[in-house]
Parts: sequence; structure tokens; C-alpha cells
Amino acid sequence: MVLKLMSIKKLYIFMFLLIASTCIFVNKKYFYEFRESPIVSLGLSDDGSYVVSSHENNSIILWDLTKQKANRISSNANIYSAYFIKGGHNYLWQNLNNEVFVDSVNGVRLLSFMAEPSYSHVMTSDMKQYLMADDYFHVWKYDLVNNDWSKLNGRVNRLQYFYLGKTLNMHLSKDDKYLLTAGDSGPGGKPSEVLCEFGEVVNFSSTRAFISVTLWDVDQGLPLCVYDGNSGKTHATLSPDGQYVVGGDEQGPLNFFWDAKTSALNTRLASVFSGIYILPEDRIDPEITRDRSGLIKRPDDFDSNKTIAYKYISDDYFLHFTKGTNYAVLYENNNPWPLKFLPLGKENDPMNYSYMRNNAIDTVPEINRLVMAQQYSGHILVYDFDVETLELNLVWNSADTL
Repeated sequence: MVLKLMSIKKLYIFMFLLIASTCIFVNKKYFYEFRESPIVSLGLSDDGSYVVSSHENNSIILWDLTKQKANRISSNANIYSAYFIKGGHNYLWQNLNNEVFVDSVNGVRLLSFMAEPSYSHVMTSDMKQYLMADDYFHVWKYDLVNNDWSKLNGRVNRLQYFYLGKTLNMHLSKDDKYLLTAGDSGPGGKPSEVLCEFGEVVNFSSTRAFISVTLWDVDQGLPLCVYDGNSGKTHATLSPDGQYVVGGDEQGPLNFFWDAKTSALNTRLASVFSGIYILPEDRIDPEITRDRSGLIKRPDDFDSNKTIAYKYISDDYFLHFTKGTNYAVLYENNNPWPLKFLPLGKENDPMNYSYMRNNAIDTVPEINRLVMAQQYSGHILVYDFDVETLELNLVWNSADTL
């Protein structure tokens, strides 16, 4: 009888431990899936080992991609402020008291200083120059060596945007010499006929120059080239070698590939739906307004050409992310036609809906790695691009393990 009672007691203990461990597991899953809200901006380290992300609930998360772990750095962060500084394992972020921090992945605080609330910011790899857009979309430069703030405004006192409530997209060249900005362009449709002379400061005569895609000299803090043609909310990026600028807008059909040093239009990128618009003066047959000769078959569930972001995935290939689709469209330098529709996986919940969150996508072209946020959770997706097969392969969906 005593032995029977002991066996029953042991059974109860076993059942209690089983239920308790199950609850801990469920709570752990719940914590990671729902404690962190969706990502607004993120940055990927040059070696593809770390990601820093800022979330709608004001968290800053540092991700170790090798160990597949995540660590909350702060719960008091500017949601637009996660950025990985190129050339090392140091990242940039800002808290809600407007303090900007440079931290290492080892937990060492390298720099801190005060700034206006940032709606996008970057820092040169030597950590001597900091560039940001404030809530009025002025672009500012902070020289950390001389403790000097200056406005990158050429001959205009203020940047003026027709579509507020978004970040200004900022892209530093690999050598830190140039800054590309893009946020709004319009009305567009026709690239500028006035080309820039690289190295000469552009003579801006109106605020339109600042609502177009613009290339700046970082040291001088002055504009060098303007790339016209887009209309509405616009995203643009610089090629890894600094030779090209590619950009598109929320309207869909207006996607351009420019020469970075002259602002000359190399080619209009084809809409995956309707091909390339033929200018009236270039039409052989007045009735034929579109060239569709290089189009490829679209997936049945691909239904939008509205730009969220452009990102280079190698020296020669770049990706077009469009609103509401679960694909990245692959293009090649100087080729107007789409090469492939690369599945991101609907089941992976890729961030594909909001232009305001296009800083939640980052790539390192040198290692062919893409990291992007999920749409509805605080998780990340990590992909590697195979330059031989032109395939995009999922390496890690953090929701599967955290």
C-alpha cells in the first residue's frame, strides 16, 4: 500500500513537471512572438553576422545570426534609429531623450551625443561624421571631431515634402564620400535634361531639387547631382561601386536607372506588367506606346509594381520590393528587363506593405545577404543570394527558433 502511494506521488510529480515545462515553453514562444512589436528599421553588419533593429514598441534588439539569438538593448528607443555602421561591429541608435549612441556588439558604449529626433540617420565608418534627417526633413551633418552642426541645404533653407509621415531614405557610399537621399519626388515622369558635372556643386534654384533623389558630398555637405523623374514617395539606392543610382516610386511604372556621376538616364526599368513606356518621339508606330518584348511570366499572386524599396544584393544585381507581394524582383545593371521573381515565402510573413517601413530591409552586396522584417511580428528573415543560380535561399526565420 505504501509503495502504491509512493508511485502515485511520483506520477503526480512527473505530471506537474511536464505541465510546468510545457507552460515555460509556451510562454517563451509567446514572449518572443508578441513582446516585440513589428520592426520599423534595421541594419546588417558588413560580415552578415549581426542585425540591429528598432521596433514599434521602442525596443532596440541586437541579433546574433551565427548563434541565432536576440538580445534587447533598450526599451526606450526612437523607432527609426537602428543602423549598423559599415566596416565593423558597431551600431547606431537613439533613445527617446534624443541621445544618440554608438555601441559595439560586445556591449561597449563608444560614443554618445545629443541630437534632434532622427527620422533616419547614418554615420561614416570612421565615426567622425553623423548625418540625419529631423522631423521637418532637414538634413543635418554633425562633425564629431570639431563638435560642429551644419545643414546640408545648398541654397535652400528648408526641405519641403508633399508626403509627410515617413522617413527620409539615406544611403552612404562604400567609401563614405557620398550620401544619397530620397523621400519624395514630384510631379515626375521625365528625367532631367540638365546633367550634373560631377565634382561641381549643383546650382539649386528651387525646393524641387531637394524632393528629388539627390547625391551629396559628405565632406562639403553640398549637393552634387539630382536624379529627376519619379513621382510621389520615392526610394533609391547607390550601386556598391558608386557608378549607378536606381530608384522607383509608389506610383509603380516610374522606375529609373541613372548614371550616378552625370545623372543621365541609362534606362527606364520595365514595369513587370506593361513593359517600358516609349516616348512619343521614339515611337515607330504611334499606336504602340509600350515595349513588352523582354517581359517574363509573372507569378499568379504578383499584383503590384508600387515601390517599397530597391536594394543591391551583389555588385551587378539588385532587388525591387513592391507593395503587397511576397516576391523580390531581380534586375541586373544596365538591363531594363526583370530577370526573375524571387519568392520570399508567404508563410514567412515578409514585410511587404508599408513604404514607411522600407528601412526594415537591408543587404550586404559583398556577401549576397538580405535581412528583412516580418510584416506582423518583431521577427527577422535572413536570406542568401546565389549568384550562380540566381536563387534567394532562406537561411533563418527567427520565428522558428525564438
